[in-house]
Amino acid sequence: MHTEYDNEGNVVKRTDAAGNSITYTYDDMGRITSKTNALGNTISYIYDVMGRLSETVYPNNTKETREYKNGRLSKVTKRDKTFRIHEYDANGNCIRVINNEEDSIHMEYDCLNRLTAVTNTEGEKQCYYYDCLGRMTGTTDALGNKTEYAYTPTGKLAMVRDSAGNETEYSYDCMGRLTEVKRHGSEDIQTTKYEWNLEGKLTKKTDALGNVETFTYDRCGRMTSKCDKDGYNTTYSYNSAGLMEKILYADKTDVEYTYDALRKLKEIKDATGITTMEYDILGRVVSVTTPDQKTTGYEWGSMGERRSITYPDGKKAVYGYDEAMKLKTLETAKGTIEYSYDSLGRLNKKELPNDVTITYDYNSLGRLTAMSHIKEGFTEAYTYEYDAAGNRLKTTKTSVRDGISDNSIYEYGYDELYHLTEVKRNGDILRRYGYDSYGNRTIKEDFESGGLVTTYAYNANNQLVTGITGDLEEVYGYDGRGNLTSVTSGGNLIKSYTFDLANRMTSATEHGKDSIRRAEYVYNGMGHRISQSLYVTDPEKAINEMLTKEISYTVDITKKYNNLLNMQESVYVQDMYLSDDSVKNIHDLKDSQTSKNFYWDSTVVSMEEDEMESYFILDELGSPIELMDEDGFIRESYSYDEFGRMYTDESHQETTPLQPFGFTGYQMDEAGGLYYAQARRYDAANGRFVSKDSDRYIRFSIPDSLNQYMYCYDSPLRYVDPSGNDCYYFYLIEWTHEAEADRKELAEYYGIDESQIHLIEVNDTQDLIDGWNNMGTENGQPVDIDAVVFNTHAHPHGFSFGDYGGVSKFEVSDMDDINIKDVDTFIMYGCNAGHSDYMDDGIVREFSEKVTNDPIVASDGTVSAREREGLPGYTYYSDNDEHFSGLSKTTRDNEGWLIYQYYNGNLEKFGSVGYDVGVITMLEFAHNLWEEVCFAKFLEKYRLEYRIIPFTINKINKE
Repeated sequence: MHTEYDNEGNVVKRTDAAGNSITYTYDDMGRITSKTNALGNTISYIYDVMGRLSETVYPNNTKETREYKNGRLSKVTKRDKTFRIHEYDANGNCIRVINNEEDSIHMEYDCLNRLTAVTNTEGEKQCYYYDCLGRMTGTTDALGNKTEYAYTPTGKLAMVRDSAGNETEYSYDCMGRLTEVKRHGSEDIQTTKYEWNLEGKLTKKTDALGNVETFTYDRCGRMTSKCDKDGYNTTYSYNSAGLMEKILYADKTDVEYTYDALRKLKEIKDATGITTMEYDILGRVVSVTTPDQKTTGYEWGSMGERRSITYPDGKKAVYGYDEAMKLKTLETAKGTIEYSYDSLGRLNKKELPNDVTITYDYNSLGRLTAMSHIKEGFTEAYTYEYDAAGNRLKTTKTSVRDGISDNSIYEYGYDELYHLTEVKRNGDILRRYGYDSYGNRTIKEDFESGGLVTTYAYNANNQLVTGITGDLEEVYGYDGRGNLTSVTSGGNLIKSYTFDLANRMTSATEHGKDSIRRAEYVYNGMGHRISQSLYVTDPEKAINEMLTKEISYTVDITKKYNNLLNMQESVYVQDMYLSDDSVKNIHDLKDSQTSKNFYWDSTVVSMEEDEMESYFILDELGSPIELMDEDGFIRESYSYDEFGRMYTDESHQETTPLQPFGFTGYQMDEAGGLYYAQARRYDAANGRFVSKDSDRYIRFSIPDSLNQYMYCYDSPLRYVDPSGNDCYYFYLIEWTHEAEADRKELAEYYGIDESQIHLIEVNDTQDLIDGWNNMGTENGQPVDIDAVVFNTHAHPHGFSFGDYGGVSKFEVSDMDDINIKDVDTFIMYGCNAGHSDYMDDGIVREFSEKVTNDPIVASDGTVSAREREGLPGYTYYSDNDEHFSGLSKTTRDNEGWLIYQYYNGNLEKFGSVGYDVGVITMLEFAHNLWEEVCFAKFLEKYRLEYRIIPFTINKINKE
């Protein structure tokens, strides 16, 4: 990396290893006035007379403006002309936020300036309670349901009691590390145990059934091997830059990863062959070529927006945007979809090329209240009603076709934990559900089937083991890793499943009375399913297993889900030689081959096949309910029960649909009766996943998350399940290059698109406050905050912005303006921000209370960024210099990058990461503290208040 400076020491040009440059200009005060990237796109900055950023001008000439009052940010106007106004009390607490539609949120505080209540514009109020040490002891939601918290003598979370009275307990060793989690209910106690090495890394986990998995690490703290609960050992190796280089499984299959000079993944070698990626000079992927030589191309705009996708067959999806960079048009193979938005920037209309118009209406909280599909001679309208906690209470459907009306009203009931318990249609009960203390469904009454009752039983790992309907008992079997492997009914095997050593389903078999249907699945080294083969066996006719269908998939690797671009189907018939009424020879003959392209906004829009395009009509959860042709006629209709069981005709018979998508956009398997949900399979009939979720999605303040088979907390009308994770990176403009380099590393580390790493330029205190308080919501939807990075000047009591003298400072006294956020890991790059002599009154201690007791990484010493020798990216060096010594209250050495967490009113130090490390190393060390029980989530209910907006489907953080 080559860096050029002006006479004032400002960075004016940075050139990376590939020769790409970013240039900067400054005013006489040393404030950056423009930034131009390698493509010539420029962002300009304008300041007011007080030196505060007042206007940002983007490459497309749109502007974002800021206004100030009494030294505080009072108004922000976005590029789409929407704005919000902030009001404060005499103590500087934000007491009201108002948008341009005069919708508002009110906050209340106690005499210690602690948030005690939040009331939204609908009058729904949530309250928070504290003990004398300032620890949250309880929350009450808008319906009066309360969650309570208790603590150990050292301040660690010891117990969570939910609104149903169920308790979860946590135990720790003498080092304060989590050793045991116990869940209590009316059933047996569920206990999980943990063991750690001296460096604080998890080495052993024992589940409630006694199954054990173990982990080993290298001296850099990176995992080098994992022995799973079936005894299979997987090893991991890394290159000199610390990037994953190879994964070797116990069956000797492996995956190899190769990177370019900018640390971008350029090649994956796996059992299917080699996949290659190419990038533009800004590091954005421009082409992906799969082992079967199919190439997908991408084009990007000056604002980082996706401009087009070119499919392997040469077809193209072209995206157009308005000035605010909201999607305005989508051109597909056969037509153009147009999008419109309301005054708050929410999607309110989508117009399809087949003259079908879809409209959306919302309440002041952004919850969807109405949706309609309109075409001449046809109207289908839905309205939605909610309770104060956000649970859907009623759906009213009105359909008019050729003058004939069809109206239905669906009503829903819930228990005190908001598990769905009852569904009615036009006043008649359709189904009832009951649950145990751990969120497992224990009973289902199906009144559509004459009151048929099914009861369920589970083991201590929350695995479904039996389901009894009348005299029929189904028994479920699992491997040691927790994957469903068999289902028997009346002693006969009816379904079986196999999994590879990465816990991906490799086959699903239906054992019928007359035939056996089996599907095989193949995945690439990135975990994407790339093919499916379907076989049929007919034992009665002595027909051996024969291939009936092959499907290959092309996916958009820039997206974790909603990423199927193309599927090719080959259907086979058999040429059979008969002798003595039995089949002697079978030859597979390819009968037909079809190719289907799928076009997407944030959800699937259309399917193009044989030069004909069909359009998807989706419900509020993103589930297809109709497939229409180019003239607006319905090719196929779909309906679902509340947990997603799909039907394609009015008699509620399950048939094979014309397209692959089902409930919430999951893809339907052709054998085995399950949905493909990316990392796992979902069983809609039983309302649960068939494999356990990743441990990284456990949230100890939400005991239901400990049930790793549960679907959407048993609230399927409120949530959907693809992950929604984001990172936020606050930085000074002079350190843009470091920010952009770290952004690439963070995106690679989390496996998300760089657009989900939000770069927030900080020029003054209000920028930091405003950026912080608006974290966790993107496009109107809540997202989990995986990481936050502050790359600013700092000292033990705060941060400074502007030149090195600090024209604006954020001090401990400004903390009252900072909202509490659920941040998985918080990194402070600033000099001495983590100086351990200031643990009692420093900025780390103050922020530790604002990140719900999650880990903070900060430097004890003075910090300088260092370009990696021969490699892109930066490490950050914590120095034992005179500045550090001058701040020290005692004579000691700098301890480097430290990990802190807040408990019982005190900031605790958990050791050093090292002295010269990069952002990923900091995260990996901090993530090893995942077992440290989180402080009660300050705004947990609001974080989970996923409002339903069809253009960006609601998410919860699970795979």
